[in-house]
Amino acid sequence: MRRISFISVEPHDRSLDEILLDANLHCLDNLRAIDMKFYTTEPDIVDSFRAKSCISFPTVTTLELSSSISLSLIDLISCFPALQEVHIHEMHAIVPFSTSNDCMPPQGLRCLKLVALSVGPILAWLHGTTYLPNVDSLTLHGLRSDHIGIVRAALQGLGSALHHLEIRLDVDFQKTGVNTLALFDLSLHPELEFLSIRDSSFGFSAAPRLEWLELELSQRKYQASDWIAMDKLLRLARFPRLRTVVLAPSYLCDHEQLRAVLPLLDASGVLQPKLKPL
Repeated sequence: MRRISFISVEPHDRSLDEILLDANLHCLDNLRAIDMKFYTTEPDIVDSFRAKSCISFPTVTTLELSSSISLSLIDLISCFPALQEVHIHEMHAIVPFSTSNDCMPPQGLRCLKLVALSVGPILAWLHGTTYLPNVDSLTLHGLRSDHIGIVRAALQGLGSALHHLEIRLDVDFQKTGVNTLALFDLSLHPELEFLSIRDSSFGFSAAPRLEWLELELSQRKYQASDWIAMDKLLRLARFPRLRTVVLAPSYLCDHEQLRAVLPLLDASGVLQPKLKPL
């Protein structure tokens, strides 16, 4: 047994600690991943879900979490000593957090996939504990405008270990008028190999090791001069190792139109269409 999915919808007459401990799950020496989903209107179900149940899983390296109720993410994550990856899929509410050093991150934590409300608290915690330089993969979806300061500081603190960066800015964020370019300075991440930014903005500093770039574009947000500027921006002189540029058009009819508006990129041979799943 290497993976367990724990789904809680209705309230129970016992705490989660009691349920997990009585199930003797700590005997599963090969357990590597736990997927927890809490969907209930009764907050008491997780009131006692603290360290004593989590330390029963010393071999777990991947934690996936979705919740409709308020949880203390920092307490939860810090309870898994061998944790390497954290995936927060959905979070409707979060217990107020602090940037104190009382809860230290697992020393093997390297990969973060965070959504909406979880972005600010977790990045602020890792930044406050000076742990961010150890993270090599970061995915942020549904970025909130009130987390911009935290995200900017976090990206500056990630450093040279970062290999994989994905950021998705939703429509509500774009309406705030925040200059998303101010978030990024790719020169701080010389080992970056994969970059995916879903937004209407463009323009990056050089990333010498970047090999794969994926962009999702909306034709109605670009003028002819914008396409010319982007075509010049993505030249190989700026990204010498770039081998693949995948453009996912939202309002363009087909790949041929992309080739027409990006002739320099097309001539370089790296431009690839976004293939639809079979």
